Amino acid sequence: MTKFTENIMKRVRNDWDAMIVITGDHGVGKSTLMQQFGFEMDAKFDQKVNISYIPTVESIIQKFNALDKYQVFGIDEAMEVMYKNDFMKGFQKAIIKMYARERKQNKITIMCIPSFADLSKTFRNSRVKYWIYVAERGHGVILCRPMTPYSEDAWNLKLLNKQFEGIISKKRVQNITAEEVIKSLKTTPYFIEEFWFTDLSDDKKEIYHQCVTEERDMFYKSNEQEKQRKPHIFIQNLIAYEKDVRNLSYTEIADIGQVYSIKQVSNFHKAAMEREEKEQEII
Repeated sequence: MTKFTENIMKRVRNDWDAMIVITGDHGVGKSTLMQQFGFEMDAKFDQKVNISYIPTVESIIQKFNALDKYQVFGIDEAMEVMYKNDFMKGFQKAIIKMYARERKQNKITIMCIPSFADLSKTFRNSRVKYWIYVAERGHGVILCRPMTPYSEDAWNLKLLNKQFEGIISKKRVQNITAEEVIKSLKTTPYFIEEFWFTDLSDDKKEIYHQCVTEERDMFYKSNEQEKQRKPHIFIQNLIAYEKDVRNLSYTEIADIGQVYSIKQVSNFHKAAMEREEKEQEII
């Protein structure tokens, strides 16, 4: 990996940034590779500081901006924020805008995601310069996006898929080896380098698992607090629009677009139905 990492370090010092995406099946070592790159390219790389393990918009922006120029920032489980089917959501737009705005920080970002095709097309075509595919534990290839002002599919994923289908047509899927997949990728014009990497040391693996656990606990705690807070926001929003929830009809409640608490809305339904039944009795 030395030649590739040297080129990345030169790139950011020539007033560029670098976006690297690592893909591969679960368990092949994407997170391990991301950290190995971090230690190799960034003398100040710290597993507790330089990585967002359970990414949110807030954690990405905060941790990214806290790093110095030329440092490496890792996003583990990037599917949480960059899944293409979530493209219209505000958090993904915020991240895309952040990277466009903060390019001059000249930092190296490494994302781990299972499938390259699951990234939104806009992000994949405009931001991702390097794609690393880990075919098996400790073994992968590095690809580079060409400079093109025309293609809607700068990475030409259709061509890559066609090549893979050519492999499948010759033998059963379960008999296809990692070497054959890598051999196919090496024939593409995007190929840079084939490489091998080792596992993390025991002490680094311990820190990694500790960080994942701590960040996951914080994530679930934050989610639980948000769930408890949303019913209050729900009511406040209604009042802000001059709608007193106590006087809403059953139909009005059913037509509300954003429902934050099923239990809360069920209580609204029940109260509305009881009120309307009493009104009918009076009539």
